[in-house]
Amino acid sequence: MVIEPSIHLSKTRFTLTLCVLMGLGCAPTFGVRQSPKTPEKAPAKSTGISAQGRLLPASGIVQISALPGDRIEKLLVEVNQQVVEGQVLARMRSEKLRAAELDAARTKLIETRKAAEAKRTESQLGIDTARGRLKQAESQLKQATEQKKLLETQLGDAPSSQVAALQKQIETFVALRKDPLTRPMIGAMELEARQIELNKIHTSLQSSMLVATQASEAALLAAEIAHDGLEAAEKAVTLVEESFPTRSLEKQIELLELQVAQSPIVAPCDGMILSLFAEAGELSTGLPAMELANLEKMVCIAEVHEADIGQLAIGDIATIHSSALERSLQGRIRRIDSLVGMPQMRSPNPMARTDFRAVPVVIELDDEDSRIAARRVQLQVDVSIQTVRKTD
Repeated sequence: MVIEPSIHLSKTRFTLTLCVLMGLGCAPTFGVRQSPKTPEKAPAKSTGISAQGRLLPASGIVQISALPGDRIEKLLVEVNQQVVEGQVLARMRSEKLRAAELDAARTKLIETRKAAEAKRTESQLGIDTARGRLKQAESQLKQATEQKKLLETQLGDAPSSQVAALQKQIETFVALRKDPLTRPMIGAMELEARQIELNKIHTSLQSSMLVATQASEAALLAAEIAHDGLEAAEKAVTLVEESFPTRSLEKQIELLELQVAQSPIVAPCDGMILSLFAEAGELSTGLPAMELANLEKMVCIAEVHEADIGQLAIGDIATIHSSALERSLQGRIRRIDSLVGMPQMRSPNPMARTDFRAVPVVIELDDEDSRIAARRVQLQVDVSIQTVRKTD
């Protein structure tokens, strides 16, 4: 029984099969079991997010305008000129008119104050005069009252009164005349003379009493008139402020001072004039006349795709590229806004998508890069933000 050809053929097939397997990268195990390898953890990879950005001052661009309807008299600044807060940037035509109105109002206020002071002095003099008259009337009333009381005492029945004493004397003479023993001592003519004297005194006292009563009534009336005059004079003093509009003039002056202060265009802060939109002689329409910005600190506002915003974090490094810059700039994310909206900057790549929504990201530049960026305000740049994320 011949078997060698079959054995040779089997060896040849095995050799060819082994070569094919080795050529395909498969190694035979020949019954040896290999232990499975533990999958290694994927390392953290650094990736970049691209976006379009714009170089802007950190404090923003201030647009300065004049009051509508006013005309620019003279421009006092030029583009790229550095200015300080409060510096006059332009003179307006209304400034002279309002300054003249302010001077006129101030002059009128001075004149009104002088007139009010003169009226106040006059009223005070009236008060002093009324007080003097009242004091004089009160003194006359007092004298008339005392005189009346004295006359009433003289006319009374008191033993000390002149009429009573003379009346008693006459009664004594009458009694002596009735007594036969003493009648020769008192003559009829003497008794009659005493009677006449009593009548004269009584008449005089009554006349004086009438005069004293009239004087007392006149003094009382004069006192009442003087008191009313004093009240009128005091009211006149209080009405001086109402009669002269000093308060309204003061308010008018305050308003004019504000208008004069707002007439010229002044710098609201330190910075550089970026642009001028008006010329001397033009009428202001309320639109900005110039733009001002503080360029000491610059930032880049990048518009990041909303799908990539979750990979960013505060402090991530961003690189800014543009052919208009002398070199690439670097910065760190300072703020990630919450507002999502349509992008405002179109990519220079015509194949780039435009139908997406973006989130503004503020990238802060250091002082050296800020000086470079300050020469290209509002320049659109390419932004690459380096962020670290886990890969599967």
